[in-house]
Formats: sequence, C-alpha cells, structure tokens
Amino acid sequence: MPDLVYSENGESFNSGEFHDVAEQALDSVGGNVGDEAEVYCGEKVTIKASRYLDCYGDDILEYLNEQAYEELGEHAEGWLNNTPQDITDELSRMIQIAVDAWAGMHGLQPEFGKVKNVRGITVKLTDDNGGYEVIC
Repeated sequence: MPDLVYSENGESFNSGEFHDVAEQALDSVGGNVGDEAEVYCGEKVTIKASRYLDCYGDDILEYLNEQAYEELGEHAEGWLNNTPQDITDELSRMIQIAVDAWAGMHGLQPEFGKVKNVRGITVKLTDDNGGYEVIC
C-alpha cells in the first residue's frame, strides 16, 4: 500500500492525517456549515541520498588518473583511460550503494520526496462541531 500524503493547496504535502488536513482546509474557507474545500491526496515517492550524487564512475576514474599523474608524472599517464564502460558503470552503482548505505546507517536519508498520482477530494462541513463529509 502506498504511503499517502495530504495537502490543502496541492503544493505542500505532509504525512499527517486526512482528517487534520480536511479540518484545516475547511477552516481556511470560512468554517461555516455547508462550506466546501478541496483536499489533495497523493502517493509519496521516496528519494534516496544517492539521487543527489553528482559524481559517477567516469568522474572517479578521471580523478584517480589526475592524482596519479600529479604524483608520478608520465609513468601514470593514461592509467585508467581504457577502462571498459561496463566496469565504469559498475563503479557508479557501487558508489551509489555506498552513499545510500552510509546515509541509512546514520539516519541521513531524505525525509522529503516527490508526490505522484495527486487527486483532489472535496469535503463539506456538515455541522458546527467540525463534522464533514467527503463528496465524491
């Protein structure tokens, strides 16, 4: 079952309860019996820390080549220049795995994410005690 998030405005979503967001939305339109408001519901898409990594296998190989050249000069020139793409891709995957493992180990994975499959749900205030109904 997807992790659902809710919003009063369709832009800023949170993981709160539908009931709380519905009450806030109704309050924002006046809070009178018969008032209707739109509440938005969507599925949270979790993003891993590695999503924001701007360094991949090609970059690491280039860096290693540069460092070796600076230390040993022409003896190290071109050391990793002919690394096959599948091996470079493997390095990229291993870096992503390491970053996500590190972030997970230290509680640093993003708490934020994207929202997909957003839909509006109309709610109508039915009484002065905050009762409401969902209008499909």
